[in-house]
Amino acid sequence: MKKRNLPRIPPPPLEGPCIKKHFESMWQILWGKTHLATDCSAVTIGNVREFFVREFLSLHLPGDLFVSTGHLLDAEGEASQQIDVLVSHKSGFA
Repeated sequence: MKKRNLPRIPPPPLEGPCIKKHFESMWQILWGKTHLATDCSAVTIGNVREFFVREFLSLHLPGDLFVSTGHLLDAEGEASQQIDVLVSHKSGFA
């Protein structure tokens, strides 16, 4: 059977009130998720919040960007303290 290649038409971009409503709704979801760990230790709460922020950014940034966590190195090779959220381009060094 011959495969049909249908044209891919992207959905229209969110504009004006639609984008405002989208991000208000996303804020409510993010806020709710971060409160799931309120009875945990401070470290656990921080880890949970970092996870949900990384998840949110991964879903809302272009596909050629990578969201992770880690350390930054300076010119002398010295590492920074833990960076909670790193955003880098997939085609280059993180």
